[in-house]
Amino acid sequence: MNSDLATRIQRAYPTGLLSERNDLTFESLERDERLRAVLEAASLACNFRYVLNPSDKPDYRIAITQQGHPSVSEWVLPMNGAEKLSWIREHDKVYPVFWLNVSRVADYYRCFYNFWFADDDSANIDVKWQSNPTGLWVGVECFMKAKLEESGFVLCSDDFGSENTPFVLEQDLDSIPYDDLPCESEGFVPALMPSSVFSCLFRL
Repeated sequence: MNSDLATRIQRAYPTGLLSERNDLTFESLERDERLRAVLEAASLACNFRYVLNPSDKPDYRIAITQQGHPSVSEWVLPMNGAEKLSWIREHDKVYPVFWLNVSRVADYYRCFYNFWFADDDSANIDVKWQSNPTGLWVGVECFMKAKLEESGFVLCSDDFGSENTPFVLEQDLDSIPYDDLPCESEGFVPALMPSSVFSCLFRL
């Protein structure tokens, strides 16, 4: 971890606890303008639409879909299950969403995909998480990454994101003894452990 990232993380979590953020450090008009310029350029070049959801979390979550497809907000509501199933069967049996997360703590990003699909003989809709692009999304992701990096944003790889920070702690929920009465007593607090870079940069 470089010194600039360490400084930004410490500024965002000044008490050293992941649960005690200084949300004022997330505000940056300059960064927001750079990000919107990237999204606008990429949406025109690659023919997609995007929804940037306001968030009180330490990152922006941006949902990218093809032009002519429902946006994520339309897909979740008001479309019901029957409408989604009909749409999927009329459109290559899949509804893809490219998710882009851009940290507000420092200029890092990550991306992944959700694919909603249904089998021919099933009325159930399933969703699959995937980290690698397929089909036309290969070109979209390459273009988007190039534009982001030209604008100063850096990919947060899985290896880098899994590194622990020595100066921010979070509750170790895995340490809670589910079959032990002390965890049910009033005032019980789980042990603390180092937070990962990923937890500090992106939403919990």
